[in-house]
Amino acid sequence: MTMSLAVLLGAGALMSAPIATAATATAATVAHTYAASSAALANPDRGFYHYSETHFRADGSGYTPLDAAQLTSWRTSEKVTLVYRIFYLEKFADQDTIDDAILRLVAADLATARAAGVKLVVRFAYSDSSSADASAARVVGHIRQLAPVLNASADVVSVLQAGFVGQWGEWYYSDNFASDPAQPWLLSDADWAARGAVLNALLSSTDARIPVLVRYPAIKQRLVAATSAQAARVGIHDDCFGAGTDDYGTFATATDRQWLADQSRTVPVGGESCEVNEPRTQWPSASADLAAYHWSFLNADYHADVLSSWGDAGRAEAGRRLGYRLRLTSSTLPTGGVVGGNLSLQLSLTNDGYAAPFRDRPVQVVLRSATTTYKVTVPIDLRTLTPGATSTFTVQVPVPATPGDYATFLALPDPAATLASMPAYAIQLANTGTWQATEGWNSLQHTFTVAAATTATPAAVAVALGSLTATSVTNGWGPRELNRSNGEAVAGDGRPLTIRGRQYARGIGVHAASAQTFALGAKYAALRTTIGVDDETGGLGSVVFKVYVDGKLTYTSPQLTGTSAPLPILVKLTGAKSVRLVVTDGGNGIAYDHADWAEPLLDLVP
Repeated sequence: MTMSLAVLLGAGALMSAPIATAATATAATVAHTYAASSAALANPDRGFYHYSETHFRADGSGYTPLDAAQLTSWRTSEKVTLVYRIFYLEKFADQDTIDDAILRLVAADLATARAAGVKLVVRFAYSDSSSADASAARVVGHIRQLAPVLNASADVVSVLQAGFVGQWGEWYYSDNFASDPAQPWLLSDADWAARGAVLNALLSSTDARIPVLVRYPAIKQRLVAATSAQAARVGIHDDCFGAGTDDYGTFATATDRQWLADQSRTVPVGGESCEVNEPRTQWPSASADLAAYHWSFLNADYHADVLSSWGDAGRAEAGRRLGYRLRLTSSTLPTGGVVGGNLSLQLSLTNDGYAAPFRDRPVQVVLRSATTTYKVTVPIDLRTLTPGATSTFTVQVPVPATPGDYATFLALPDPAATLASMPAYAIQLANTGTWQATEGWNSLQHTFTVAAATTATPAAVAVALGSLTATSVTNGWGPRELNRSNGEAVAGDGRPLTIRGRQYARGIGVHAASAQTFALGAKYAALRTTIGVDDETGGLGSVVFKVYVDGKLTYTSPQLTGTSAPLPILVKLTGAKSVRLVVTDGGNGIAYDHADWAEPLLDLVP
């Protein structure tokens, strides 16, 4: 797959010097190839995980907190970046309210994971020894109480397994979700409705960026509409990999294997083995299934006999290939540029893993001189990197405004603002001699020279709207964000502005109901911008954009949803003294109504 992208993106410089807008200079190029590494890599959201559990029993026993030192050791010595954490809520199977103290302990575990540089595979259940669980209404209530805790630390929740139902939260042996607990495979319509209430509560209450994994394909097939926005969020956890002929119920029908092979191209799959079952659990068969169903993570602690049967070579290969394993194969890079011009970079990446990355994360070209560092987000979607294939991207970035020699890097940070600057959460490419551990960048092993411009910079013909100070601002959730999505309730917690996979370097992220007014002084001829619902909603949300010129409604957009394409608009402003930008909900409330005014420019009157 080759993508040729000619979009010029503004630089998110780490210093405030502007980038001029002059004609692009033609530059000579150098071709590079990069050596592959076979080393184990501590990359996020993938690989073997270690198991941990804790209990909240009525007598107060069973609670064991996560240990930051142990988690850090797993990451640094074993390259394990995922930890499975199951919270057993025995005390609350017959209580509607979870104690605040218990909620704080869950939050503390999530904070410990962040401090250690790992993420968690999270599950809740009521029993590990019987089919005892809670009623559907009580489970939904517990989910509503736990959701704010999970959402506050969504950055370190790699995936959330549906849990809650039945023994171990595996949605099988259950007192409350099977009409006949002695025959848990026979489910009535009422049983499915109760299970649907649990899954709907999870999807509607938790952050849209957290994938939710269910135990069996039938759960997603029956309870999640294939065309819904939530379908892209629901994956599978297989807790009996290789067992029996069907992974003990995972593949219940003749079509389930192909269904999961197709689904797992875009949603996460992981889990554990549960018993030796030769030849299916032996390495030749196991490795074929890990690849066919695009496994991202696997329990390193269970089943020990299955894992030992793979031998050192099989376990090492699984450790390398679970999830994504991205490798830089080649690049074609310029030897120099002129201030005010653009640089064209061609990068080829190969995915040697079993799966594509399931989390959308920014891709940044980093240009660093002795005095200045620029970061430019480029429109590469790592989720499109098909296992076993090489993808080539051509991107253009502005030449830095300061002359000098610049080393070139590729940064793949976590999309969460809380983790973006932490190297432990950045992706290390599988190459030798490229990883910059201190910064969390990958060196392109290339330096180019920027020369001063020899021609005058043309006069500006447009002004970025974000450079003006708004005279009034209201926002439906948290503060509006400049050059970032709205995010959540805290300033600066947004992500790069993105509408349907396209990222924008400049703009204003808001949340319905939103209004912002700017004084124009009759200096501008028109407003040009692109509007849409930001991708951070996970395909949810619906809004309407409105533009008022001198108090008069001049433009109203159609209803735009989380699946609508970016919509470029132009509104005439000649002679106008003010413009007011408004975003309203799409008629169904303001939930997930994160809206972007992307690349908003005010054309100057000639």
